[in-house]
Amino acid sequence: MGAFDRTFATGMARLRPGWPGAPKRPLDPAFAEAERRGYRSLVLSSRITGEAREAALFVLGIGKDMAASGFPLQRPACLIAGGGTTVTLRGKGKGKGKGGRNQEMALAVLAALGRAPKDGEDLVFLSAGTDGNDGPTDATGAIADLERFRRPRSRGLVKSGPTNTDVCDVQVQVLH
Repeated sequence: MGAFDRTFATGMARLRPGWPGAPKRPLDPAFAEAERRGYRSLVLSSRITGEAREAALFVLGIGKDMAASGFPLQRPACLIAGGGTTVTLRGKGKGKGKGGRNQEMALAVLAALGRAPKDGEDLVFLSAGTDGNDGPTDATGAIADLERFRRPRSRGLVKSGPTNTDVCDVQVQVLH
């Protein structure tokens, strides 16, 4: 996976939404930037809800389809989604973890890529909040790809700082 793709995904986390309050609008700059960079692009939805890990695996599944068959987009491709997912805390240490729903999404993708690395060679996944915050951390969100799986100390956190504009979370998945 080239540095270009990771740079592009990181840049997506820094895009400021221009139209607060309109759910689809924060995805428009990401779509325009992806098209400008030569990616075939598709906005899946601006209203993704449900468990963060499940939503992430849904987006990843579409990326794997694209990698295997070119459907719904041929390479190079960029899937864009947005909305507001949730995280249900589980286990004995319930409530003691750090991070937010965007980091949860990236971790779910990272774990899935680790289980089937051949399916994700050319995928980069980003989930970030338009407000610049994700849970009780200074991160905006996180990036997941096989490079980060192979080098666990490479955390993949994205930090943009507060934007003071909370419109939705944005997911961008690039297939090079």
